[in-house]
Amino acid sequence: LVALGGYGEGYLCAGSDVDLLFLHAGLAEKDLSLFLQRLIYPLWDYGFEVTYRIFTPQEALDFALQDPTFLTALLSARLIYGSRSLFEELTRGFQRLISGRTKEIYLRLKNMREQRLARVGEEIYFLEPHLKDGPGGLRDYQFLLWAGRIVFGLESPEDLVRVGFLTPEEAARLREAVNFLHQVRDTLHHFCQRKVDRLYMEYQPEIARRLGYGADRSGTENFISDLFRAFAVIREAVEDLMDFIEDLYFPQGVHRIPFKLAVSGPAFLREIFQIQAREGRPLSRDLRKYLRGRVFREEELQELSRIFPYLLTERHSLTMLHTLRTTGVLFHLLPEFRKIQGKVQYDLYHLYALDEHLFLTVESLHRLREERPELWREIRDPRVLYFAALVHDIAKGEPHHARAGAERVKTLTGRFGFSPEETEEIVFLVREHLLLFDTALRRDLAEEKVAEEVALRVGTVRRLAALYLLTLADARATGPRALTSWKAELLEELYHKVRKVLEARPGAAVDLAAKRERLLAEVPRRLAESIPLPQLEIYDLSVLKRICALVQTFQEETPDFLVEEIPFREGRAVFVVSGDRPGLLADLCGSFLAAGFRIRRVRAFTWPQGLAVDEFLVEPLSPGADLREWGSLFRKVLRGEEDLEKLISRKTGALLSLGPRIQREPQSDVRVDQESSDFYTLLEIYTPEKPSLLYRIANVITKSGFMIGKALVSEKEDLAVQIFYLQTREGEKLPADEAERLQQKIQNQLKEVAS
Repeated sequence: LVALGGYGEGYLCAGSDVDLLFLHAGLAEKDLSLFLQRLIYPLWDYGFEVTYRIFTPQEALDFALQDPTFLTALLSARLIYGSRSLFEELTRGFQRLISGRTKEIYLRLKNMREQRLARVGEEIYFLEPHLKDGPGGLRDYQFLLWAGRIVFGLESPEDLVRVGFLTPEEAARLREAVNFLHQVRDTLHHFCQRKVDRLYMEYQPEIARRLGYGADRSGTENFISDLFRAFAVIREAVEDLMDFIEDLYFPQGVHRIPFKLAVSGPAFLREIFQIQAREGRPLSRDLRKYLRGRVFREEELQELSRIFPYLLTERHSLTMLHTLRTTGVLFHLLPEFRKIQGKVQYDLYHLYALDEHLFLTVESLHRLREERPELWREIRDPRVLYFAALVHDIAKGEPHHARAGAERVKTLTGRFGFSPEETEEIVFLVREHLLLFDTALRRDLAEEKVAEEVALRVGTVRRLAALYLLTLADARATGPRALTSWKAELLEELYHKVRKVLEARPGAAVDLAAKRERLLAEVPRRLAESIPLPQLEIYDLSVLKRICALVQTFQEETPDFLVEEIPFREGRAVFVVSGDRPGLLADLCGSFLAAGFRIRRVRAFTWPQGLAVDEFLVEPLSPGADLREWGSLFRKVLRGEEDLEKLISRKTGALLSLGPRIQREPQSDVRVDQESSDFYTLLEIYTPEKPSLLYRIANVITKSGFMIGKALVSEKEDLAVQIFYLQTREGEKLPADEAERLQQKIQNQLKEVAS
C-alpha cells in the first residue's frame, strides 16, 4: 500500500483527497476486489475522498509515461504497509525511467504548471486566491520539490540548501510560508466542513479570526497581506529554480537580462529596467537575488527616478512594475507603495489588491492606446497620464482619497523630474479621477447643466481626453462588474457632451422648438404639443414618435395601461402609459421587483389630462423574468386584486439570494442636493442593496406628497446608489425644511429595511 501526492509528502488538510496506489505482483482479480472492499469502502463510509490505482510495478511505470499527473504523484510515493521489496522495485524502475528523460519530464511539469495558472489566474494579488493551484500556492511548492528531484535528485526541501540553491535564511522563509498556507487551508476546510481551496471574501474574516488575527476589518486585512507575502515567497523560489534549471539545460532558450549589468556603474538600475520595459525580458536569477539584497546609493535611485515616467509609457511596463515590486526596488523608488502593497479593497468590484490594481491601470492605458487612437491624439505628454494612473489611488483607504491623493502627489512628482505645469496636470487627474464615472452614473445626462458643470471643472479638451482615458483604464483594472456595457455607454455619452461644451460648437444646445416642428410633421398636433419639455429634450424623434403612438392608442382605447419596449444603447427600456394617480410610480417599481426585474433608471413625465408616461430601464434578476408576467401582475395591482406589500414580502427573500456576495454591511447615507439641477431637488441615497429598496423609498416620497421626476440607480463599490429628482406638486423644488423632513423619513425607512 503506497501513499501518493500530498499524502505521500505527509501534508494533508481536513478535506484533502487521499491518493493511494495498491501495488501487487500479480494477484487474482477476486483477491484484489475483496481487499479493496475491506479497505476502501470503510474509508468512503467515514467520509474520506479516496482516489486509488491498482498496478504491478511495471504497469505503474507504463502508465506514468502516458499520464504526467500520475508521474508527479509517483515523485511523492511513500510506502505505508506491505512488501518493501515490491516498493523498491517500483522506485528503482521509476529512477531509471526519469534518468534518461530529465529535460522531457521537466518540460511536461512546466507545461502542467502553465496550464494550471492559466486556468485559475496568474496573479498572486487576486483577492479570492486559490490556496492550492494559484501562483505561489501549495501546488507551486510541490512543483519546486518535483523539479528538484527530477533534475538534481533531491530527496527533501533541506537538500535545496545543501546544494547551494537556497541560503538557510531563504529556506526558513520558504518553510514558514508553506506551513502558513497549510494552516490556512486546513482552517478553511474545517470552517466549510468540506474541501474548499479558494478563499472567498466572505470566508476571510472568520478564517482570520480563527488564526488569531482578530475579528475586525484590520485583522482580516493583515491576514490577507500575510497570505500574499507567503505566496510571493513560494513563487519567488519556484521561479528562481526554473531559471536555474533552464540556464543549465536550455541556455539559448531565454534571453534574460544578465548579472553583469549590476556592475556597470551608477546608471545600472536605469539600464536594467529600461531594457525590461522596452523588451519584456526577465532578469536573471542572480540579478534578481542581487537586487533583493542590495542597499542602493542615492545617485543610483536618482538615475532610475529620472527615467521612470518614460519607462511607464513603454509596452512592457507591467513586467517592469512586477519586477520592481518582487525585487523591492519599487519601495526605494516610491516608498509610498510600502503602505499599499497587498492592501485589500473589500467591495463588489475590485478583484485585486490595491498595488496590483494600480499596475493594471497602467497596463489598461497601453491597451486603450491601441483601441482609442482618436483620444490619444489629444495627449501631449503620455508620461503625465501614465504616472497619474500609477498613483491615482495612492491614498485609498483615507477619507476623500482622491483629494488626499492629490495632495500627496504634489510632494513626490519632483523626484521624477516633472515640471510645475506637469505636476499640476497630474494633481488634476488624481483629484478628479472619479468625476466622470460618478457624474455619468448619478446625474441625468439629458440636463445641459450636467455637462456644463463637468466642463467647468475640466477646463480643456486635452484634460477631458486624459481624464476619460484614466477613467476607462481605472474601471477596466477594477474588474468586469465595474465597467458594464451600460456604464461604458453612459461614460461615452458624457464625454461627447462635455467635449461639445468645451468646443462651444454651434448647435450643441438642443433647439427644442425646431425639434417640435419636425415632430409636428409626423404626429398629430395635439400630441406633439402635449409632450413635456424635459421629455422632448431627452429623446430623439424616432422614440418620441413611438411614445406619441402609444399615447394615442391609450386615449382611443382607454385600457388600464399600455406598454411598449424600446431598445436603447443602455439596455431594455419599458415605456408605460397610464392614468396618473398618487403612488403610481411606487406601484410600478414594486411590480417590476415582484416580477423579477431590477430597475436601473426611471424617468417619469406627466402629460395633460392626468396622463403618466414613464420609462423604466430594467434588467432581469433571474433568467425566468418575463415582461408579460409583470404586465399581468401590474394589472391586478391597479385593480386592487393583488396586495403588493404581501407579494413583495413573499418574493424578496428569493431575490436577495440572487445578489452578489459581500462580506460586510456598509453604512447608509442620505443627502439632499439643491444645487445640481435648476428644476429639481436631488435626493441621493447610498445604502447596501436590497431588492425592495427602490419601491419602499418611492412609497415614502409619494406619501410625503412629492413628485418623482426621475430616478437613477447605480452602484458605488459595495453600495446601491439611488438618485431621485423631486418636485412639489406645483412643479417647484422642495423647500429646505420639507427636504430635511423627507431626508429623516428616508433614513428611518433604511433602518427598517436593514432590520
